Amino acid sequence: MNKNNTEDSGGSKFNLGIILILFILLVIVTCTFSIGSNRPAYIEFDDESSSITDTRVFNIINNTSSLTLNVVSIVGPSSWPTPSIIVPNGGVTSFYVSSNGFNTTRAEVRLNVNSANRVSVGGLQCTLVNLNSQDKAYFSNVSITTPIRAAPQQSQYPENIAKLTIYDVF
Repeated sequence: MNKNNTEDSGGSKFNLGIILILFILLVIVTCTFSIGSNRPAYIEFDDESSSITDTRVFNIINNTSSLTLNVVSIVGPSSWPTPSIIVPNGGVTSFYVSSNGFNTTRAEVRLNVNSANRVSVGGLQCTLVNLNSQDKAYFSNVSITTPIRAAPQQSQYPENIAKLTIYDVF
């Protein structure tokens, strides 16, 4: 009986030793292949690289003396404008149009143009084009039914923001 107790305790010591060795090996392997604080857990891209799915910024800038632009509708893969759907004279609003791989994406935007008295004097309609395959963003099909003029500007490096500036007609 004493012999069996010795074998059992020796066997358990042997099993405990193997478990301890395996645990130490696990710690060594984990420390070797883990991502330390000096290495990020993701791949960093520089600012000049483009992504398969990317979002472009489109600014509408109201440089009129007294007109206000109100966003009426957006159709397509665009966010609602920030900071506001109302663009007072001297104000700017931004739209963010997402892309779908290397495909061109478009969003249609319609705005009302109001006088200082909040009376509608016409409208502005345009298409926001995110040409992700060529890393470009621009306004197209700009249609105006009010006495203003619009100056679209394609996105350019490093800012990469397409702009549509609205001016008074003098």
